[in-house]
Amino acid sequence: MGASHRSGWIGVGVAVLLLAAPIAGGADPVHRPAVAGAEPGPPVVRTLVAARIARPAGVALAGDGSVLATDAATRRAMAERPDGRVVVLPFTGLRSPQAIAVDRTGTVFVGDGDRVVSLAPTGRQVTLDLPRLGTLTALAVDPEDGSLLVPAARSALS
Repeated sequence: MGASHRSGWIGVGVAVLLLAAPIAGGADPVHRPAVAGAEPGPPVVRTLVAARIARPAGVALAGDGSVLATDAATRRAMAERPDGRVVVLPFTGLRSPQAIAVDRTGTVFVGDGDRVVSLAPTGRQVTLDLPRLGTLTALAVDPEDGSLLVPAARSALS
């Protein structure tokens, strides 16, 4: 699996990324997912049930409308389904979950310290160690080719 390099990110080729739609009147676009053909409107904010997350670290939006989040204090990843149910994702052995991303197949990726742990919809868990990159606090998935994007300092690429 080859790595591609683009301005400080490493694509490890392993996508529904939360995309922002332009909001009329200059309102903050970060909280509104893009919807093809939709007119700009007020920001939409969804929050995962706060009582279930002790120390939120990362958040992502899945293609089915689920909101995913990591909890650094309890070392878990959770999902709030569109019907309001909150479920703990069946990751095992998370040490320090921070970033979270999900691809178009439903595979969830968690930045867990200096590694990325993925969980496929089938339940298969795979770990990719990236010790030279330090603590992974951000992840994204390229919506065009499905590559997992991991931030890297220029020094880590040398």
